[in-house]
Amino acid sequence: MHNGSQNRVSGEGNRLTDAAPGRHAGVRFVLTAGAWSLALFGVLKLAVVEQQLLVPLIGLQRNLAIWGGGAPRAPIYVTLACSAADVIALAVGATLAFPVAWRRRLLGATGGIVVILVLNTLRIATLGRVAGTALFAPLHVHVWPAILLLATVGYVGAWMWLAGPRRTRGPGGPAPLRRFAVAAFAGVGLYAALAPWFLTSRLLWDASAWMAHGAVAVLGAFGVEATATAIMLATRQGAYMVTPECLVTPVMAVYLAGVLTWPTSWGRRALALLAFGPLFAGLALARLLTVALPPLLLDSPLVLTHAFYQLLLASLAVGLAAAWRDGGTWQGSTARRALGAGLAGLGLIIVAGGTYGRAMATATGALGVATPPDPQGALALLPQYQIGLFVALWLAALGLSGGRRLALGIVLLGASQVALLALLGELSVRADLVPPVTLVRAWAVALPALVLWGLTRRGATGAALLAGPPVQHAQ
Repeated sequence: MHNGSQNRVSGEGNRLTDAAPGRHAGVRFVLTAGAWSLALFGVLKLAVVEQQLLVPLIGLQRNLAIWGGGAPRAPIYVTLACSAADVIALAVGATLAFPVAWRRRLLGATGGIVVILVLNTLRIATLGRVAGTALFAPLHVHVWPAILLLATVGYVGAWMWLAGPRRTRGPGGPAPLRRFAVAAFAGVGLYAALAPWFLTSRLLWDASAWMAHGAVAVLGAFGVEATATAIMLATRQGAYMVTPECLVTPVMAVYLAGVLTWPTSWGRRALALLAFGPLFAGLALARLLTVALPPLLLDSPLVLTHAFYQLLLASLAVGLAAAWRDGGTWQGSTARRALGAGLAGLGLIIVAGGTYGRAMATATGALGVATPPDPQGALALLPQYQIGLFVALWLAALGLSGGRRLALGIVLLGASQVALLALLGELSVRADLVPPVTLVRAWAVALPALVLWGLTRRGATGAALLAGPPVQHAQ
């Protein structure tokens, strides 16, 4: 009987320690891929590389596009910005970082370059055929960038699946999470591709007017003066136009991906689908109500309005971290821990966020780089937001333990923020590139969670991590 207990405890210890290499391997891959991509992007931006490689390559693609699709209907300029060099750097960086034989990595990188160049040639040909028409702008700004990104990620994912070692997955393996990630990415890509069409829908514009008048009714119930004329909502803080972008969000695609892929009964799945409309209508109304808030912490309430779903995702992440600590269960203590951690992170942002944000701006300015464009204030909010979220996630998942690792995580986040702001500033000047606001907000949420994941040394749950090494009983 003692032997059986010892074996079981030893088995638990093996499972916990065996989990660590896989976790750290994932973090190493992400960091290595990022380093490769940044290095390749820097090389491709060198003047000699641009003139000797990219310019002739763009000329070849332009000639092939004209040969296959005919001359453009109106003059278009195919510049270095049309080379898809950034997408190539991401794809090659990911394939070179993947831990397989170098021959496979080089073959995978070569295949990725070919796929991207073929698609980019088709992109140039397509844009040439619609030049001078109303289709040019949405195809150029939304559709083709989404197609290139989706195709690149699809190719890299398929190559990794084929090139990587085969593993058997049990019922408790990561298959549901994998399915959710694939479905969520595909859903967000489809959202980006279809956005130019459904955002001009008459139905959504009518819904925007209804939402503006609904906001007036709700604000009036709380004694707040507000008026609405068509899609214009006016409060004491100013007048704001309610557009379809105020009603729809990529988070909808993520929600549907979770409902359709996560293992649950079909009854619950049906209820979740039925709740989709009321849930996001309520969220859109709540988001709209923030324009009436006085600017106590921010210069403009629009910063909070634009960041509404970013803050919502942060709250969800803190709740999941608290549940992770309790082994995936949700109890009263879990909710209290999540609430306390969230309030601690918010308090940190309120007390020290402004000072920290100014320190990051000073550090970036000391590097002599330009300030990147920030139309919605997402980059200005990012430094203090990430620190507050990371502290909240740490407290929810690990409590007050691991102070040195917590400090290390804050240092890593600070360094990444300076590097990001400097990189985006250089890209805005040298390549006239402005990152999508949605991508900036997604990075703001993802990086603190990734750093927390990388700093946890072992354990599938927070409870196992806090329990320490397994105890070996003597026979």
